[in-house]
Amino acid sequence: MSKEIISKYLRSYATKKQKDYMEKLIPDVDSDRIIGVKSDDVKEAAHDMYYERGLEGLRFFLDDLPHYFIEEENVHSYIINCIEDIEVQYRELDIFLPTIDNWWTCDIIRLAHPLDDAHDAFLQEHIQKWLNSDDLFTTRFGIVSTLRHYLEDRFDVKHLDAIAAVNASEDFYLRSAVAWFFATALIFRWEETLPYLTEKRLPKLTHNHIILKCKDSTRLTEDKKDFLRGISRITKADS
Repeated sequence: MSKEIISKYLRSYATKKQKDYMEKLIPDVDSDRIIGVKSDDVKEAAHDMYYERGLEGLRFFLDDLPHYFIEEENVHSYIINCIEDIEVQYRELDIFLPTIDNWWTCDIIRLAHPLDDAHDAFLQEHIQKWLNSDDLFTTRFGIVSTLRHYLEDRFDVKHLDAIAAVNASEDFYLRSAVAWFFATALIFRWEETLPYLTEKRLPKLTHNHIILKCKDSTRLTEDKKDFLRGISRITKADS
């Protein structure tokens, strides 16, 4: 099975409606690189490929980087999600992450579970590396991974500090990830997270982006939303 056959297979599921939808969600991606395939169909294709051929049987595809079509990138993400061996999964991630050029592909990726103590140490080591990366979407992946794994059972304030330290104010996709992280942290860890806003520890754009995300949350009370609206930074003095 060649890469061309995979693209042809994906095209058989493409629709103009889906292509138009994807173009709106990832406007920075050239429309010629979007086939227009629903995520469920891309995920099913990836699962079929992985469980029929195995990881080494897909080397022709996984090593042919960067991918041209977004759906090819997303197939790659879903294949990585199938890998249960933690060390193998992270090895594949370190090869693939620097080639990702859009938030959709980045946010599809899920790390292997369960997060036991050995995996925890391994993950924290990698997250620190991802957060320190000069690559935009590798850094975003580090932020999203911290959100998914360290705001509940394994919470530590050091994770809030690590995300606050990311220089995200100049890039929308990093800033939106940091805002997503802190808006979620306010749901699970209100008392520990609130000082990052009340003490203005974050850049003004990021600060206001967090409050904007919280406004539409169904998991924060109206009293908390009102409080957050009251600490928006809207003047030069608030910078």
